[in-house]
Amino acid sequence: MRTLTLPCLLSFLILSPLVLGHEAEVSLPPDSNKDQPSAQDLSFYETHIRPVFIKHCYSCHSTQAENLKANLLLDRKSGWLKGGDLGPAIIPGQAEKSLLFKAISYEDPDLQMPPKSPLPAEVIKKLKTWIQNGASAPGDEAVIQPKQEIFDLQKRKTEHWAWQPQRKIGREESIDFWIQRKLTEKELKPAPQATPRVLLRRLFFDLIGLPPSQAEMHDFLSKWNVNQDRAWIEQVSTLLNSPHFGEHWARHWLDVVRYSETKGHVTDQERPHSWKYRDYVIDSLNRDLPYDQFLREHLAGDLLSPEEQRAGPQGQSQYSLIATGALFQHEMHFMAVDPVKQRWDEVNAQIDIYGKAILGLTLECARCHDHKFDAISQKDYYALAGFFMSTELGKRRTAPRKKYQPKKQARISKLEQDYKKFLQQKRAGRLRAQSPKVKGKIYFPISDELGIQSPGDTARLFKLMRQVENEDPSFKFWARSAVDAGSKDAPFLIRGEPSKPSKEVPRNFLTALPELNRKSEDPSFKTQSGRLWLANQTLHPKNPLPSRVWVNRLWHHLFGSGIVSTPNNFGKLGSAPSHPELLDYLAQRLRQSKGSTKTIIKEIVSSETYRRSSQRNSTQSQNDPKNKFLSRQNRRRLTAEQIRDALLKVSGTLDRTLYGQSIDCYVPPYATANKQSNVPRSGPLDGAHRRSIYLKVRRNFYDPFLVTFNFPDRGRSVGKRNVTITPSQSLAMLNSPLVHEFAQDWAKQLTSKGTPSSLTATWMWEEALGAPPKPAEFQLLSETLEELTQTSSASNPQRIYKDLAHILFNHVNFIWID
Repeated sequence: MRTLTLPCLLSFLILSPLVLGHEAEVSLPPDSNKDQPSAQDLSFYETHIRPVFIKHCYSCHSTQAENLKANLLLDRKSGWLKGGDLGPAIIPGQAEKSLLFKAISYEDPDLQMPPKSPLPAEVIKKLKTWIQNGASAPGDEAVIQPKQEIFDLQKRKTEHWAWQPQRKIGREESIDFWIQRKLTEKELKPAPQATPRVLLRRLFFDLIGLPPSQAEMHDFLSKWNVNQDRAWIEQVSTLLNSPHFGEHWARHWLDVVRYSETKGHVTDQERPHSWKYRDYVIDSLNRDLPYDQFLREHLAGDLLSPEEQRAGPQGQSQYSLIATGALFQHEMHFMAVDPVKQRWDEVNAQIDIYGKAILGLTLECARCHDHKFDAISQKDYYALAGFFMSTELGKRRTAPRKKYQPKKQARISKLEQDYKKFLQQKRAGRLRAQSPKVKGKIYFPISDELGIQSPGDTARLFKLMRQVENEDPSFKFWARSAVDAGSKDAPFLIRGEPSKPSKEVPRNFLTALPELNRKSEDPSFKTQSGRLWLANQTLHPKNPLPSRVWVNRLWHHLFGSGIVSTPNNFGKLGSAPSHPELLDYLAQRLRQSKGSTKTIIKEIVSSETYRRSSQRNSTQSQNDPKNKFLSRQNRRRLTAEQIRDALLKVSGTLDRTLYGQSIDCYVPPYATANKQSNVPRSGPLDGAHRRSIYLKVRRNFYDPFLVTFNFPDRGRSVGKRNVTITPSQSLAMLNSPLVHEFAQDWAKQLTSKGTPSSLTATWMWEEALGAPPKPAEFQLLSETLEELTQTSSASNPQRIYKDLAHILFNHVNFIWID
């Protein structure tokens, strides 16, 4: 690699404040507080850690213990930080150095806890994860487990805002009305409107996830100079109607439902047809499918009548059932030895995603005990569990089969028979290996995926699928789908343990939300899973939660923080709304617009609040440092996918093809750590120039470039991504082969222009950053161009273009929006 001379290097650093962590330019998102545990961290503690302490530790290490051992308390945060006779039990962030972890790992023969037998491996793994992530827990008053805890559901419901009915909106209300009211109350003055260039770049990234080209910018500016409001509304409508709208906004929803195309665990084998759910989400958002219908299809798309089934692309007549594949995005364990526990873990994952994605509630916390903070009882949990225990993963056709001549049909039938026989053999082998059997029942889903556990199995499966599809293209219209498995009520599990079932709990909705649709009036309830009833109950107009949760997600992605800053948790451990009246206003507007997501987004981006500058003054910094009350816009860093897609578009190599099978993500040699098995198949470095949403999402391996910029963990629902600023991000933009390749691609596009001049350099600056260089920037750009020209010589314009492109990609404004 060529070494840049000192003047060029200095130019590069000045052009790249990100490398220096430029304080004036770079700021973390609002509501970032590393000193306080997040609601997600607390939920992990309540779900996975506290129950372990209660079961295995409290008898000897709690304030309720008859004989406290080693002076160690594990029922309070201060107890494990102070420790006992041997010192601190937990060192947050350092599991290997924590005495508690050493004890449960059985490393030291003199320090083994529990003393009778070690904890299960997966429990130890979760405890290690918890400690490594900071050992988050509520304060002492919340961690202590009293002997007699009074659970008053009605009191919790009455006292918490989320359970209350939505208020009716008045004629004078609007987004700006409620924002201005709060600003007046806090004695804050709103920032002025941002410049049209800043506004357009912000709008493009927010609505379609791509930057505007110079041509698009200049067209907008010419219209803006004639009539600002008309130009803005026309541009908003154009972007909302773009097919790229669905590609961008689908990614937000896929984060929430933990979308992944592989099973995870040890072998991380691929899930056939999984990418079709991604395409379903993109298509639904592009069509502006009413939100109620979108959720109903997710919960019960397979149970809708033929008249209710929605048509999809390519003549698909049962498109709605694809949505139910979201219920099976959880990890699938490799050769789990306890099928009962495996089945319950699956049900827990489904209740978890139902609660967080749709209701904004941490329902999984009630598996082992009544919820510690919210109006959700343990009985509520098992009333919901019956719906999912009566549901299994299956495979359904979304379009009818095509009819062929007898000879061709015979060939197709033979290939299909080979395909089905292979699946039956693999599944039978999987069932034989499973133990124990429980009264002859099989407790895991009836699924073609069940027996596919090795890379060889996966390769064979996909080969058989291709053979059939080559003969019969209509064979491709299969999709992962929920399938009813009777009508079952789930047993109440004592302390959430599958080995301790008690009386069955009739399927029902949450007690805190009244039964708005009678089960007795639904004849299918006795013969089906009841998911359609659950969907209708969930989406009843008197349920205040789903519409609030959805409009809050929209607000979050347009401002960088929601009205409720914890999008997946509207419970007591979540954040209270900064503007509760505005939240209900938007929820009511969603209903008035018949569930139109695009209508709400259009109203938000048309507001004065959205169009404000992100520049802050001293009063705003002092009185509202986190911009909670939105006197200005938030300066935001692009997501990982937006950065990669911007590189593609600016370099002129973006493939705008919609939909289709995913592209394998690039696997660099260092990422495999010399593993000989279970190594993911590598795709092209440039991802075939497709948008990032079409890169294959694996549970055990993430695209290295994307994960550097906070691509989320696929093992959990993520409503709000972490945004970090780390040296590795600067190094990725400097050294990543991907960034260098896109810089080279752009250089190839520009080579025909001859040797770069200040004119072409200025054009490149504007194309990359959305605005022409200011005088000082132009001077620096000219000096840098001169240095590059002298180093590379005029005979190599492609190299000059490549280096200049690389510098511009590293400018802080390339990956941040004002």
